[in-house]
Amino acid sequence: MSKRCIIIGSGLTGLTLAKQLKPSPWCVQVLDKGFGPGGRLASRPLTHPAGTAGQCDYGAQFFRATHPQFQRWVQTMEEQQAVAVWGSAFLDSQGQQRSFSTPCYRGVPHQRWLALALAQDLTLYQQTRVDQIHWQSESWQIQASSGASFQADCLAITPPLPQTLDLLRTSSIPIAPEVQTQLAAVTYDACLTVMALLDQPSLIPPPGGLFVRDSPLQWIACNQQKGISVSTPALTIHATPEFSQDHWDSAPETVVSQLIQAAQPWIAGSVLATRYHRWKYSHPKTVVGQRAIALPCPGPLILAGDAFSLTPDPDPSLQLEQAYLSGLAAADLVRQFD
Repeated sequence: MSKRCIIIGSGLTGLTLAKQLKPSPWCVQVLDKGFGPGGRLASRPLTHPAGTAGQCDYGAQFFRATHPQFQRWVQTMEEQQAVAVWGSAFLDSQGQQRSFSTPCYRGVPHQRWLALALAQDLTLYQQTRVDQIHWQSESWQIQASSGASFQADCLAITPPLPQTLDLLRTSSIPIAPEVQTQLAAVTYDACLTVMALLDQPSLIPPPGGLFVRDSPLQWIACNQQKGISVSTPALTIHATPEFSQDHWDSAPETVVSQLIQAAQPWIAGSVLATRYHRWKYSHPKTVVGQRAIALPCPGPLILAGDAFSLTPDPDPSLQLEQAYLSGLAAADLVRQFD
């Protein structure tokens, strides 16, 4: 009989792990609290009551591939027309060009579609928040807030580490003190994000992305130039980690007003509609130092995610690569329990 593996989290790490196990004897199910797969591979429509509609990538803006394994995967996705090159350089707000040594990719037609393409033949349970896990009768018993329950021979947990540690703590799962210290030391930047629908094309220079200096903004993107919102101008505005931390609990309308005001030099015409999102764990500032970790007691338990990198990297465009490599490493660990 096939062994059962439950994966918590349908970001790139969880989806990669599931795809790697798909051809094996493992029966795999992916559970996630969100409405759709992808994590920071996030896109959504933005509409105006008058009927105007646009599309925004509001999580990871682009990604690069420097590791051979990730490069091969990106090439495969490009051949399947799920990935395209956006550019290799962007200007900053002072007119200086920031160039990259490898192409900057985006999902086609948008970032979340890349996650949807990965999830096509997987068994996913979205809007399924896991509250408790227990090892009982030689298997993992997983309880969701909806009342649904699942059973598995092996469990893999891939969300941001603070969420993972909360689940382990509330479930009374023992962790060796040195591992607990290693994982608890990982910290993340937050990011406040505003999406804005415009009545005229933006003033952002080609190819549609701009790094911002000396401002509460860190990045602003024109989804129309990017090819995400082809018929309607729509912006994605990311605040700096410092602004995001200082204004995390501020009223949404206050944050939206301040960020739109800061973005005004690149807005022509009027803002028709806005949407606000808070990324609490946007980018790992520190990392675990391993691609994945196996905790053999009380039962087979794998921890993985984008913070499971060998070395920290301040460049968010490499975050998806780290998430993918962690998924590969987690699959290797799961196979040890075959």
